[in-house]
Amino acid sequence: MSLYVHLVHESFNSVAVKYELGVLDKDGELSLEDSKSMTSFFSSKTPLHGHQRFIKIVDLEKNYIQDDSLTIVASISIVVTGKSSKQVQRRGLSNLPEHIGKLMKKKETADVTFKVEREKLPAHKLILAARSPVFEAEFFGAMAEAQLKCVTITDMKAATFQALLHFIYTDSIPNWVGVETSHTALFVAADRYQIDGLRTYCIDKLTSDITFDNVISILTIAEQRYCKQLKDACFDFIADLTNLSRVMLTDEYMLMIYKIQYAF
Repeated sequence: MSLYVHLVHESFNSVAVKYELGVLDKDGELSLEDSKSMTSFFSSKTPLHGHQRFIKIVDLEKNYIQDDSLTIVASISIVVTGKSSKQVQRRGLSNLPEHIGKLMKKKETADVTFKVEREKLPAHKLILAARSPVFEAEFFGAMAEAQLKCVTITDMKAATFQALLHFIYTDSIPNWVGVETSHTALFVAADRYQIDGLRTYCIDKLTSDITFDNVISILTIAEQRYCKQLKDACFDFIADLTNLSRVMLTDEYMLMIYKIQYAF
């Protein structure tokens, strides 16, 4: 069974929501084992967040459905809200993400340049530091180089780093994610630079997009980045014997088995 939270009021630019979803058992008690808690960013572009595989049907029928009915419990708390464009205009205030986002295109105000592949990407240290503790330590920490003007990134594609900067400046996901760079690569970047909002978005996206062909690669990344939530989603998918039988026929699974055997 899938279970999602849907943002209906689409005039919001963004709203961070902490939500916990659960079901009551046949005794009317909330099952902590099958309750799941997350924090996600909702917007008009990404209004739906939740769990594609929330609970197995066999467990649902055995432990929770009574008299052909099911009780779902949802606890929802707004962490940070983004005012709608109309609300901001009425109050005479500027749209902060929009204006900060414009700084990305102003090379003359940048004080650091990232070299990624063949691209040179200008940025502003203060904005990066405000959004990422890793950038804060790099530019303003005890061991930081005060005159650092250029940073070379050798282990990331330019499109991935551009998407990372786009989120840092605008708090939104660029439309080329999924085309020029993958959500997996963006998750690794968000995790590396400890940008929680982007990391949560990527986990949600990867969890909802698990298939027979990619579950092993997603599981590998989850293991490398110590992401329990993503690992659990992969294991839940594989635990279904029908899914497992098909996963075992994929090239990724055979390659994983080969690597394990070769290691020993």
